[in-house]
Amino acid sequence: MKSTRRILRALGVTAVSAASLAMMATSSGASSSGTIAKGKPVVIGISLSLSGDFSADGQAFDQGYHLWATDVNQHGGLLGHKVVLDVVSDASSPTQVVTNYQDLISVQHVNLTFGPFSSLLSLPAAKTVARYGYAMVEGAGGAPSVFQAGLNNLFDVSLPVKDALVPFATWISSLPKNKRPKTAAYVTTNDAFTEPQIPVAQTIMKKAGIKTSYYSVFPSETTDYTPIADAVAAAKAQVV
Repeated sequence: MKSTRRILRALGVTAVSAASLAMMATSSGASSSGTIAKGKPVVIGISLSLSGDFSADGQAFDQGYHLWATDVNQHGGLLGHKVVLDVVSDASSPTQVVTNYQDLISVQHVNLTFGPFSSLLSLPAAKTVARYGYAMVEGAGGAPSVFQAGLNNLFDVSLPVKDALVPFATWISSLPKNKRPKTAAYVTTNDAFTEPQIPVAQTIMKKAGIKTSYYSVFPSETTDYTPIADAVAAAKAQVV
């Protein structure tokens, strides 16, 4: 199943990238400098968190994007053009990610853009890219806050993060009544990725008669989780 999801995600990135390239090449408003000459590579600009709080995921994304580019190039490229990635580090900073995409587009003149890691960075990145009339394909910016911005240049190839707990909550709710938990505790950080998942899961389990015994949203800066764990334990919920 995991390999299937990876294949579908790769196909999604390829399809959206090809569509973006085709639109750029055939746009009636595009100048000759906005098209890609035969034999020239497609340069895709990407800002990633190669350092800072998101560095582990940023580096994993870097590997993933390069694996994708290698695979695409081994199969003829993107609409016949070789793919070249121009990756720069944003140090996990929302401010730096804006600067990076401004530079990639206005100075480096990349042809397309891929998104950074996290919803926190994807939103300012997409807004910046939109001002230049570029599309952005992103794989880690699926929080509701990103799409509530109403940007029509942003394409997510992953499932919306708010639905991440739906399979779990649905399975719990489907258990026979004599095996189904009667109470649940919900704990999350106030992160755009994790917090939206909880109300969706809670709604599903409430409909199955599972009562909420504890609900807490704590700051993402928290380092001491002992009080939170103690509160969860004291609630004696049957599922957390």
